Amino acid sequence: MDKIVLHVLPGRVVDGVVIVEKPVESPISTVLVRHQVGTRLDVFDDMAIQGVSLRVGYLAGAKLAAAKINKAGGVLGRKIEIVPADDQCDPQVGAQAAQKLVSQNVVGIAGGYCSGASLPESTVFHSQGDLPFVMDASTNPQLTEQGFNDIFRTIGRDDEQGPFAANFIANYLHAKKVVVMDDNTTYAAGLAANTISALKSQYGITADHE
Repeated sequence: MDKIVLHVLPGRVVDGVVIVEKPVESPISTVLVRHQVGTRLDVFDDMAIQGVSLRVGYLAGAKLAAAKINKAGGVLGRKIEIVPADDQCDPQVGAQAAQKLVSQNVVGIAGGYCSGASLPESTVFHSQGDLPFVMDASTNPQLTEQGFNDIFRTIGRDDEQGPFAANFIANYLHAKKVVVMDDNTTYAAGLAANTISALKSQYGITADHE
């Protein structure tokens, strides 16, 4: 397989008061490989304004990076082409978007905002053999526990973020009564469960869950 050059533009996830339901900002990652790249652009739930902003930011950042590298001679002597797709954070739409990228003969995919969509997408991409999928925001542990050697992530898992959130709640907020809310998406439910578990096992705090 040709050499992969991975550029990650650092960002951050902005949490809510106690536990985040939906991320506001995310790191942007773009896989730059050979002559063509698939970069997935995701929208989360019904947050239309932020969704548009996120899509514009992803695509603009990827195009800027590609233009800069192409101007310098490309990768391995080949020009980079950005091929956008949108999974709308929906598993069914995500699987269809993944199949479309495969049919367009992309050689690498970057994105993966919502775990619920990334799970079926990872199966589609893995079935192609050596098609790398680099996720910048999908945190569900199952994604990298499937045994796929072509699936990667640049962000901590739910079982790492949950204890981190629990530490913040217990040691920085000094909270005694905690309610953890989630919107029942794969990401939110996983993060909520891991946070509640860490609060009880590490700090003796029993959190209500809605």
